[in-house]
Amino acid sequence: RGGNHGVGEVLVARTMSARWRFLMLLTRNVPKSAEFYRGGLGLTVTSLTETWAEIQVPGGTKLVLKQTDAEAMASTGYSPLITLDVDDLDDVVPNALQHGATLDGPIRHEPSGKAAALRSPCGHMIGLFETPTQQGAGAQK
Repeated sequence: RGGNHGVGEVLVARTMSARWRFLMLLTRNVPKSAEFYRGGLGLTVTSLTETWAEIQVPGGTKLVLKQTDAEAMASTGYSPLITLDVDDLDDVVPNALQHGATLDGPIRHEPSGKAAALRSPCGHMIGLFETPTQQGAGAQK
């Protein structure tokens, strides 16, 4: 078919399919970035050198940090936006802030849940979401 697809149309993959390998973020300081993801967000660092880190994210996703000195390659804006579900936003946000993150706007309380946007110490954007179901689980601590 051509390139014009209707809104809401399901696009079916051909027999060859791509599989998620990892998400790579470029950073000037791999150990500092890895410590933020470990200490600030509670993720597991499975491999760490001065220039490369592998971080396991629950659900099977791997986050890779790679060192770069090139200004253009290390520049960040609002993309990519890493989005994570968390059990207790009120616990994760202060912990992330203690590990060098900054809030990018206020924490939002909406019917769909609580949300926060953070910028990691290396400038990457991170969205954190706590759904009402997760809020109920977090309240039973």
